[in-house]
Amino acid sequence: MMAAAAIKDIRRAFHSLRHTVGADLRKRGADIRDIQDVLRHANISTTQVYTQMAREELWKKLPKRFLGHRQLMFSHGDL
Repeated sequence: MMAAAAIKDIRRAFHSLRHTVGADLRKRGADIRDIQDVLRHANISTTQVYTQMAREELWKKLPKRFLGHRQLMFSHGDL
């Protein structure tokens, strides 16, 4: 029973590490296809979660004076 719990913890830690690497690469401007290759995702949609994270991060950093432009920018699929 304890061995199964330990394996589950290791898997969770490994997944968390992979997620951190993917998020950090995206924040540093890495191309989504390069991140896909590094993380060995078979499907690009799996990797696109990092694009969404980058978009949300940018959203938080934009000054309030650009509030009206945020929606316009994101509705056109920029980023």
